Amino acid sequence: MPRLGPDHLVDEVAVFRAASGEPVPLTRRERAEAARLIIAAGGTPWEIAKRLRTSGTRANQLYEAITGEPFRYRSKHATRVYLMPLEAAA
Repeated sequence: MPRLGPDHLVDEVAVFRAASGEPVPLTRRERAEAARLIIAAGGTPWEIAKRLRTSGTRANQLYEAITGEPFRYRSKHATRVYLMPLEAAA
């Protein structure tokens, strides 16, 4: 029978509490599960970093590992594109 280390066990209560923003110690697997919950609720890497108290770089890595694609920041105000006429640019 293979030996299971502490990274193979997941405390679901701790994961839920961490995803809610409560400071609790987590293993790597628990941190990934908490990030998955945050992303499933529409969270961004910024929210992952804030709730799990980790760096922005690590939050981006978690986001990319879970979703399979890098996060693209979109401004709420970037829905309109204004182009300057070519004559005015010269």
